[in-house]
Amino acid sequence: MKKKVINLEEEAKKRGKAKKKKPRIRARVSKKAKLAIAGAFVVCAVLFGSQVYNLAGLAFEKSRLETIKNDKDAELSRLNIELERVNDPQRVEELARERFHMLKEGETLYVFPEEEIDTTQ
Repeated sequence: MKKKVINLEEEAKKRGKAKKKKPRIRARVSKKAKLAIAGAFVVCAVLFGSQVYNLAGLAFEKSRLETIKNDKDAELSRLNIELERVNDPQRVEELARERFHMLKEGETLYVFPEEEIDTTQ
């Protein structure tokens, strides 16, 4: 008994069931098209990069302005407290003594010279 060797590709071709290989189609891109694509990429990169730079600058400016706002809010609350105390007789007396060296009747003001520190040693 002889065994028959069958070539499967030939048999499939005979039967019309062979898979046909599709030829690869390579699109050729001209140099001008490549330059146009590269140029568009560069323009997009520059525009996007400048926007990122602008956003970073704005974020820094925002944090700086928030710090200034917080400082001004603290100063405003301090000044509002001082404004409430302006007409307080004890506060008026305190300010007169501190700023203008005013005295009550019968009081004597003693001024002591400040000692100079000898730095030659």
